[in-house]
Amino acid sequence: MKQPILPLTTLVPLGDLSAGQRTYHLDCNPTDFTAIAERLHVHEVHSIFAQVTVEDKGRTEGIKLEGLIKTTLSQICVISHEPFELSFESHLNLRLIGGEELARLDEAEAYLDPEFDEYDELMGNEIDLAEILIQTISMDIDPYARSIEIEDLEIKSKAISINEGPEKKPNPFAALEKLKNKT
Repeated sequence: MKQPILPLTTLVPLGDLSAGQRTYHLDCNPTDFTAIAERLHVHEVHSIFAQVTVEDKGRTEGIKLEGLIKTTLSQICVISHEPFELSFESHLNLRLIGGEELARLDEAEAYLDPEFDEYDELMGNEIDLAEILIQTISMDIDPYARSIEIEDLEIKSKAISINEGPEKKPNPFAALEKLKNKT
């Protein structure tokens, strides 16, 4: 069952999940962009769109969240200090579980298994879907971002010219060779 587009401040009551799987479509309001940009420590947010499926899998499996978040924002290049725009997709795959199950998984060190879903503790009677989305986006933001133009410039400056041969490195045994010739 598809839900209507919701604002980014979205709380999902656990009681709504008893009917099974639900899909939420979230489209961020432009009025929220400034606050989200400050929260993510980026220059500007242009758009955030997410489609998230939330399903109650039972007591031991917890609440399963899966989805895709599409984000367009501007960051400041760490080299040129100029803003540049980038778009990326973040994949959400999270299980929210009760305290006892959380302790059991931590004891078994399930967080070390790359095949195991990310998990966190389910607290209260609501899921703050907006908070989960913002945290997921923040994990995909490069804190030392460089614009594509700067990266292209760096690659070109490291390239070998057609007219020049490769740089010759001195032989580390050249000093020994000189000593050998003196004897």
